[in-house]
Amino acid sequence: MERIKLSNFRKIEDNWSLDLAPITFFTGTNNSGKSTVIKSLLLLEDYVKSNDHFELNFHGNNFYKHKIESFKSAVNRVNYKELNKDISFEYQNNGYKITLIFQTGHHHQNGVLKNLRMVRSDKATIEMNLESLNTYQLKVDSLLMNKSKKTDNLKELTQEEILINNKNEIQNLINDGQSRIKYIESELIEISSAIKESQSKDVSSLPEFYQNDYQNKTEELKKIVSESNKGIISLNQMILEYEKKNNKIDKLLKKQTVDNKILFYSPRFSLDDFSISNRRIDKIIRTVLPKYLVDNNLGSKRKKNDFKNSDESLELDKANKLGDELLLALSFNVKHLSPNRSSQNKIFIHENKDVDINSLVQNHFEKQLHSDLTVLEFMKKWMSKDYFDIGDDYRITTYESTVSKIEVFEDESWINLSDKGFGAGQVFSILLAIASSILENQRKVAEKGALFQEDLSVILIEEPEANLHPGLQSKLAELFLEANLKFGVRFILETHSEYMIRMSQIIVKQINEKEENTKTPFEAYYFDKQDKPYSMIYRKDGKFTNEFGSGFFDVSSNLAFDIL
Repeated sequence: MERIKLSNFRKIEDNWSLDLAPITFFTGTNNSGKSTVIKSLLLLEDYVKSNDHFELNFHGNNFYKHKIESFKSAVNRVNYKELNKDISFEYQNNGYKITLIFQTGHHHQNGVLKNLRMVRSDKATIEMNLESLNTYQLKVDSLLMNKSKKTDNLKELTQEEILINNKNEIQNLINDGQSRIKYIESELIEISSAIKESQSKDVSSLPEFYQNDYQNKTEELKKIVSESNKGIISLNQMILEYEKKNNKIDKLLKKQTVDNKILFYSPRFSLDDFSISNRRIDKIIRTVLPKYLVDNNLGSKRKKNDFKNSDESLELDKANKLGDELLLALSFNVKHLSPNRSSQNKIFIHENKDVDINSLVQNHFEKQLHSDLTVLEFMKKWMSKDYFDIGDDYRITTYESTVSKIEVFEDESWINLSDKGFGAGQVFSILLAIASSILENQRKVAEKGALFQEDLSVILIEEPEANLHPGLQSKLAELFLEANLKFGVRFILETHSEYMIRMSQIIVKQINEKEENTKTPFEAYYFDKQDKPYSMIYRKDGKFTNEFGSGFFDVSSNLAFDIL
């Protein structure tokens, strides 16, 4: 997920738009909306993983985390009183820009899908619009059926993109030619001035040798002027040819724009024809679209159109592929760690959802995380004395598939994790969540192919610095960076830790010192209770372009000044 925009949700009266980096910090004052964004992602994950994409159900698996009871309690209170009750979510994911608009449902409990719009990077679009009770209009750009998204790492350029790239290259050549003409003309002015000066001098009294030298230099300058004028004429002809080519490209681009708007498939369907457990977007596409294509291409009212295939099985195959592509684009995975992610218990009960580590050890048991050497080495590195000093190794023993204990190896013996202190448990929970995300993605790719390489988890962590002293807080930034660079795991971190954010600034500076114009792996947003969140904007030297709000990271220095 690269970007999220929220409208009329909880604290958000208008809309908030946030660009997400591989590692994004949310910081700022209390009760300023940081948790609102976290809750929206938890709610959306339940929605995209449900079997009914026409209902926003607030009581999914993440309900115990976001704790939003109903649609009514999700709508911004000010707007709700003014009868503005639609909630909008927009995000960019897996090459698509996705917009979801929900209206209030029965008794204001759940939301009803009012509009779904998905726009691919090549501008191909699909929409679903609610027309009446349970009846929707589906609108599918034909490009989506005739050209699937590339599943490898090479970007597939559209014809429009190729034309635009060619035009930009030609325009660069035109600009270069014009710059050369200006340079030659400026040189000619100086040369003409030199010739004029040379011709105005009376050299008749000078020896013949000097007279001949003056004459030769004047002739050489005249030849330079002649050749330069020919060069200007040649460059102008070249520019004229390039401009003709660009004019042709402009005409092709206009035609391309028209062609792209020629054909949409627009079937209608009723939710009454689908069971509640069968209303995912991919299943709607697979059911509704092939029938529409066949009826409009093979039926008694056959029409001339630019369908490339009229065979029913081919249309079904294309619809199946499109359904998979859209479901992948819509879907994302989040893992959420609250500040209360560990405990001092000796035994962890899997069914107890009050503490995150209980479900993490259950997942460890079910997925056998310890069996993967890559994940194990990652865990052991960050557990070591050089980093968080938790232990040299770990083991999780599970009893009757319901309870587990965690032990770490230190000083040639196994000890219970709780004996290492609360901070160790907090960090170990983060390491388990990262390890789980890495392994889950590896297995997903192995089972379903390279198409799912982009379907990585986003780990949401509230107060990752909890119970850690400043030195270890700063190391968290390094941990998250390595997890992203090596395994592609992304993070959203709700934090008040100056030390972790300051370390991210140092990392940005070091990255740019090694290689200029490197994309910054961090983003930091400051949330202000009185305004929208704003990006701090990392500069190449690691400093922030914008300032933190008053009473935030200036508190320690102000207190020190007061002591003095």
